[in-house]
Amino acid sequence: MRSLLSLLLVVLITISLCSCQNIVESNIDSSINQMSQTTNTPEQTVMVNGKIFSAEEINAEIKDTFNCEMYYGNGIIGLEDFTNKTIEYDLYADNRPDTMSTMSDYEVWVNSPSIYLVITSMQDISPSSGDMLMLKINITKWGLRSYFIDASYLSEVDMSSYINLGHYTMYIGKPIKPQSETMSDEWIEDVKSEIRLYMDNNNAYGDPSKNLTPGNYHVYLQKFFRSDENSNIIFENENGAVYLGVFQLIHEVTGDMPADLFQVIMDDNPAILQSYIEKVKEDPAVSLEYTVK
Repeated sequence: MRSLLSLLLVVLITISLCSCQNIVESNIDSSINQMSQTTNTPEQTVMVNGKIFSAEEINAEIKDTFNCEMYYGNGIIGLEDFTNKTIEYDLYADNRPDTMSTMSDYEVWVNSPSIYLVITSMQDISPSSGDMLMLKINITKWGLRSYFIDASYLSEVDMSSYINLGHYTMYIGKPIKPQSETMSDEWIEDVKSEIRLYMDNNNAYGDPSKNLTPGNYHVYLQKFFRSDENSNIIFENENGAVYLGVFQLIHEVTGDMPADLFQVIMDDNPAILQSYIEKVKEDPAVSLEYTVK
C-alpha cells in the first residue's frame, strides 16, 4: 500500500476540503456504498454538541467523505488507488466529555472531536512492513466533515484510550458528483460582498508579494457540507494566473467585512490542478467576476 499511497499526508491548502452535502442516495454500480460490520462490538455512541451519533450512523457517513475527496481529487494524494477496492478498517472516536454546548459558535467549529479510520487491509494491496493507514475526520452536530484532516502510516496503533466503534468492510467504487448544501440567496450575496471587500483591500498579509496581481478575475467557491467549517476558493486571473485559498467559517458570513481567507497564494503550476479547478467551476457554491486595480 505504501508504494501506491506515498505522500498521503500531502494536502492541497493546509486543510483538504471537499465541499458538498452528505449523499442521500447511492448507485450500487458506481458509488461508495457497500458497507458491513464484521465484528459484534457492543453498540457505542458519540455525543457532539448535545447530539448523539451511533456507530452505524457515523460509519454510514464515511463513504460520503471518501466520495468527496476522490471526486474533487484536491486533497490527500493517492486516494484514487482506492477505486474499485474493498477495504477493512477499525473505527474509533475521541473519548472526551461533550463540553461543546458551553462553547461559542467559533469554538464549536474549531474544537470538533475526531473520528479515526484505521485501514487494516485493502483488496489486492498489502501494506509494507505491516503498516496500517489511519485517516482522521472531524465530526460536528451536523455529521462528518467532507474531508480528512490527517493521514498517517503506523506500524503499531494503540487506540485503547479511544471509543471503539467496531470493525467494518467497505467497497469503494468510482466516485460520483456529490450533492451540495443549498444556501440562501442572501448568503450568496453576503459571500460575494465579502470577497469583493477582500479583493478591494488586497493586502491580507502586509506583504505585496502575496497580493493578487491587478486584473480581471473569475472567482469560484467550492461547495461544502453543512458540517464543514471552511471551503476552498479559487481566483483565476484573465492572464492565466491562479490563486488558491481557504474561505474560513463559511456559515458565519455577514457581508459587511472582508472575507476571512487563509493562505491565498499563487499556484506555481495550475495545470497540475486543472481537473480539480474545472470540477469546482462546473458547479460552484458561489461565482463572480471582479477586478483588482
